Amino acid sequence: MTLFPQCNKVSCLSYLFFISQDMIGFNLAGLRHLKDRVEQRSETQLFVEASQRVKESRRKKKKKDRAVKRVLMAL
Repeated sequence: MTLFPQCNKVSCLSYLFFISQDMIGFNLAGLRHLKDRVEQRSETQLFVEASQRVKESRRKKKKKDRAVKRVLMAL
């Protein structure tokens, strides 16, 4: 016995994909909402340290890339 006896495999899979994609988007929106509520209640921001580390690593990478370009331009 199948879940959807009246449809072929492709249409059933596309339907299941659509449902799961909708659920994932809904869950992600719910997680963002919960994060915002927690931040409002505690008046602190979550993931600040992690976001600062990402910004710092991006800044270092840009600085390194610029240094490499300067060396290549000097040659």
